[in-house]
Amino acid sequence: MKLSLIASFPILALAVGCAAPSTESEDAASDESELTSDGNRSDYTATSGTKTCFSKITDGDEAPIAESWCGGRGGYSFYTWDGDDRQAVSLPNGKNPNELKNVEAVNFAFTYLGERAEWRSTQKDPKNPFAVIFRQFVSDDPVSNKSTQMLVVSKLSGGKACMFKIINATKHADANQRARDASNAALKGVCPKTLPKPE
Repeated sequence: MKLSLIASFPILALAVGCAAPSTESEDAASDESELTSDGNRSDYTATSGTKTCFSKITDGDEAPIAESWCGGRGGYSFYTWDGDDRQAVSLPNGKNPNELKNVEAVNFAFTYLGERAEWRSTQKDPKNPFAVIFRQFVSDDPVSNKSTQMLVVSKLSGGKACMFKIINATKHADANQRARDASNAALKGVCPKTLPKPE
């Protein structure tokens, strides 16, 4: 796939957002929920392949394109667009496509996602998440067994979403806690003006 096709993803996301299946606006049944040590709540939902997801495959110019819409929280859904072994993520909510540009943030490297998304909310308002965390694996070679794991933290507010921070999980043994700390910071923080780089 040419990079220009990935760069055109915002238009694709907007187009499919209008015709997305009903799971886009429905909360998914949580696989697991927990109250974390910081006093906030984590609900986990699938990022693909379950009863709460709708998927389709279409022919692309150079490779098949796979799209998946999965239910989320607070009116957000988890949408992935997979072309040429790169999984781009959006968090649609109503008319907001909320493209995260997670592939662009890692210099268009090959990426694939972990199986679950972690939706962060307060105990007082569990139905309205303030952040979501998902794991992505990044590699320069799509057939290599070696990849760098990253935790992508996105801020959610008022139906909009942005990528707030990227934690290099291969580098940090406490990456899960770092990601949750970053999600808590996102609650009162502002979206960065430029794409965050893995740290």
